[in-house]
Amino acid sequence: WSVIGSAVPGSGWFLDTDMKFINDGKGTYVLKTNLDVGEFKFRSNYDWGTTIGVGAANIAVTSAGNYTLTLTVNADGKTGTYTMIKN
Repeated sequence: WSVIGSAVPGSGWFLDTDMKFINDGKGTYVLKTNLDVGEFKFRSNYDWGTTIGVGAANIAVTSAGNYTLTLTVNADGKTGTYTMIKN
């Protein structure tokens, strides 16, 4: 899993930033990164076929800063939940 979008520095919707898999048995991925004001999505295997956002929409970042993003992927490998906490 990775993040991509206008809020991810250097991404511009064409370059992914990989997340780190946490072997906790829950399908958890974590990334501590700077984010700009803008939008992003989580996506699997650098492919637009499997993404996680706010429903079909992107995730908005309204305040630039350093964030910890935690993504928990469901057993289906296509859906999940996330948290975005400003550090």
